[in-house]
Amino acid sequence: MVNLKENCIKLLKENYNLILTGAPGTGKTYLAKQIAARIIFNDDKKEYTEALEEDEDFKNQCKFVQFHPSYDYTDFIEGLRPIKDSNGNMVFERKDGVFKEFCKIALKNLIDSQKDVSELNEDTIIKNNLIKFIDDISNIINEKGYFEIDGIDRKAAPLDEIKLNNDLVYFAPQIKSRLGVSLSLDTIIEFYKKFIKVFEVKNKWEYQDFINEFGYEGKHTYIHGFLKAFYERYNSEIEKELNSNDMTIEKVQKKNFVFIIDEINRGEISKIFGELFFAIDTGYRGVKGKVLTQYSNLIDEESEKYFYIPENVYIIGTMNDIDRSVESMDFAMRRRFAFKEVKAKDTKYMLDNVLDNEVLDEAKDRMNKLNKAIEKIEGFNSSYHIGASYFLKLKNYYNGGNIEEAFNSLWENHLRGLLYEYLRGMPDAESKLEELKKFIVK
Repeated sequence: MVNLKENCIKLLKENYNLILTGAPGTGKTYLAKQIAARIIFNDDKKEYTEALEEDEDFKNQCKFVQFHPSYDYTDFIEGLRPIKDSNGNMVFERKDGVFKEFCKIALKNLIDSQKDVSELNEDTIIKNNLIKFIDDISNIINEKGYFEIDGIDRKAAPLDEIKLNNDLVYFAPQIKSRLGVSLSLDTIIEFYKKFIKVFEVKNKWEYQDFINEFGYEGKHTYIHGFLKAFYERYNSEIEKELNSNDMTIEKVQKKNFVFIIDEINRGEISKIFGELFFAIDTGYRGVKGKVLTQYSNLIDEESEKYFYIPENVYIIGTMNDIDRSVESMDFAMRRRFAFKEVKAKDTKYMLDNVLDNEVLDEAKDRMNKLNKAIEKIEGFNSSYHIGASYFLKLKNYYNGGNIEEAFNSLWENHLRGLLYEYLRGMPDAESKLEELKKFIVK
């Protein structure tokens, strides 16, 4: 197990994308989480346990999904989701999928790790005051029904809606066309730092300069009005806090993020990954691998239209090559992953410290003999072996002294059905099944 895990970690670090393949019951999913724990914590002694699932760092830096035939691009990258607007009407809103959302978290860590402490402190102060400002607007709208803002060269339609959902800010003007604006808090912070550099010198932005800098033609009036109002209400407080030299922010350390895809070949991979077919390539990690997503026309901010996989994101997939119910992964996608076979003989360690000594040796011996017999069947090979995960089921049936009864239950409830599927369609399937049974039930 140790050498296998070390080899897999080395492969993943070198290739960013790794698929663990092998016979059923070889603990591929467990091994994937073991690898993830080592990569995330950068600790040679770190072992995955179920308790780690409650660890905040592990939860934030490791994501687990399982592909299936109905899993698609909208689940993985982005898609339209039905929501109710403020009037109770059903509308559709673009939402990030689980992988894109995960990559954004990793990218934020990567960007923040490249900032010095003073810049992080400035961002934190602006963010805290920005949240207060959003709350101010919400209270004024609740009281008066609107919040007045200035356009670039004239008054603009007032805002009559604002909401903060996680880190996403949405605000909309009091007009029929409802040109609502959605921006992340981090984006507004970067916008604000650009805004004040000009505003504090000229006390105004020129129309075309603003559009060129922020890339929003059509919604620029409301973005300008929002930033100007924030400046007028909170800039003095921000400056006061910045000048206090009271910094409690620590340097952000670059972290590794691991995305695990269980049963990766059970989904229609080319459709699920879409244009990420290019970006997932090992040589295109980072901004050089950026692609336009299918719903990019619904994203306002120009820089947000493009998506790429950050350099601190690793992908582990698991798959059973012999699964007849799924299509094989196409060669182009296979080329983008390193493959490592997990063999049944390498999984016997899983039984140690779990099964009682009396049944442990028998389990290992019968597992070896069964797998040797399976490999002798014409057309079969080590991919059809039975891994130790199946023999762990013995702990459910063995209570001391009933060893043969326990193995019989293992056969009837777990192994028989799997082996029957292996043999299904062969002219002498039943007789072969009876022969295999002899290696488990005595």
